[in-house]
Amino acid sequence: MQVELKEYVRNLKETTAQKEKMESELEIANTIQQQMLPVSRKIPGWEKIDFYGVLKPARQVGGDLYDFIVKDEYLYFAIGDVAGKGIPAALFMAKTLTLFRARVGSGKTTEEIATEINRDLEQYNTQSVFVTFFIGKLNLKSGQLVYTNAGHNLPFLLIPGQPPQTIQGTHGIPLGSMPDVQYGHGIMKLEAGQKIVLYTDGISEAVNMNNELYGEKRLSDILSDCDGRSPEGIANLLLLEIKTFAAGAEQADDITLFILEFN
Repeated sequence: MQVELKEYVRNLKETTAQKEKMESELEIANTIQQQMLPVSRKIPGWEKIDFYGVLKPARQVGGDLYDFIVKDEYLYFAIGDVAGKGIPAALFMAKTLTLFRARVGSGKTTEEIATEINRDLEQYNTQSVFVTFFIGKLNLKSGQLVYTNAGHNLPFLLIPGQPPQTIQGTHGIPLGSMPDVQYGHGIMKLEAGQKIVLYTDGISEAVNMNNELYGEKRLSDILSDCDGRSPEGIANLLLLEIKTFAAGAEQADDITLFILEFN
């Protein structure tokens, strides 16, 4: 019994040490992933644009992403949701983010960017991982927005004094799903004071202790009361609402928000 007890204690110490090492590495991975995302809320020289992004992974790391890049008079922005969670999704997220940044700024349209990213992601994708993706190209002078939605949740358009509207149009399947897919685009014009709310399904599919979904109806209702709030204020309100709704239930999926205001 003494020998068995010593062996048990030794195994427990080794297991605990391994677990602590893994947790430490995942914490480092979380920090690295968060540092990959943009944090600036203002663009020098373009004070008419305000935005805020936040990513809350369900585990230490996740597969959601958002990004924005300014090139000349255009703001390119994107949000994505990789199928799955954890380390595999995080690696695919990093690859998608890198491909997006590599494609922006060479005069490409949003559908060309989506088509090229899809082609590169599909290569060697033996695990059949895919990512829903929304790409926007906003003319910072005129407010014209060209966008491509690759199977992502429809964003909301907030117009002061009006109910929230969804930005319609899905222009292809999620990226990485199939080779040689050609994507389309939509066009709209943003006016002063309007906001775009992009989100991943960790918001709409959040669950409470009764296994009820938060749903897009609740999301729309909350957004209808957001006149006068900044993008950061809207994001903080939504995160608080999700936390209150969940009431202690475990976060089932990554939660990401990217909110843009044109003034």
